[in-house]
Amino acid sequence: MRHPVSEQSSATELHFCIVTDDISRTTEWLTSLLGAPLPAIEDGPRPNLHQEYRGDVVDDEFRQVYFIWRGVGIELIQPGPRPSSWRSHLERFGTGIHHIGVRGGDTPETGEELTRMGHAIVHQGGSDAGSFAYFDTTSELGVLLELVTDVSRR
Repeated sequence: MRHPVSEQSSATELHFCIVTDDISRTTEWLTSLLGAPLPAIEDGPRPNLHQEYRGDVVDDEFRQVYFIWRGVGIELIQPGPRPSSWRSHLERFGTGIHHIGVRGGDTPETGEELTRMGHAIVHQGGSDAGSFAYFDTTSELGVLLELVTDVSRR
């Protein structure tokens, strides 16, 4: 059996993402629990970020926090009101883990292998800084799998 993620020599980081309806509250609670510094919340429009959700262009604002605690990447997202995988998750399950993310430099080949394995892309996007794609691995993992390409790490 091929191991599409581990075969990527640049796959160096894992993270998980919690989707929440109140990023300030969730961030404060989580960082207090972990004893981590309170990170800044990224707000507002991202004009250079282009996204698609289930084949439709997504033009929505969202709030985001990302920090590393003891080697573990933790991302928090508060979705905007328009359709997205984040909004769908929040409406269906409430606050909770949305995806596990793998940062790597060869997303197209890994993505093709995941697609061949039956895991469709449900939400994807990109900018000059890199790209992301969420694959529907809920039947296997209970959450989505995100592949991230960071241009600065290539």
